[in-house]
Amino acid sequence: MRILTRIDPTGPVRLLLVGAFDARCVADFERTLAAVRRLGKGIHIDLSQLTSIDRPCLQYLFDLASTGIVFVGCLPPHVAAETNEVFGGIK
Repeated sequence: MRILTRIDPTGPVRLLLVGAFDARCVADFERTLAAVRRLGKGIHIDLSQLTSIDRPCLQYLFDLASTGIVFVGCLPPHVAAETNEVFGGIK
């Protein structure tokens, strides 16, 4: 997975997640997230370019939602369908 960072001088930092997000990517993602948090700005995570995500990583992202992080974009249809199969239907 690649993480593209866009820092808006007057707004939130946007992290675009590109590719597959699995357990091998979590450490890099956490380092990036920690660096962005040190900026003291809002954080938006864009999921629109994910090609796949495993169950633990999806749960990890859900847990981040309670920390004030905002998710923008949406999961691509093929990833959303796969996610719905794994979780038994997410609303």
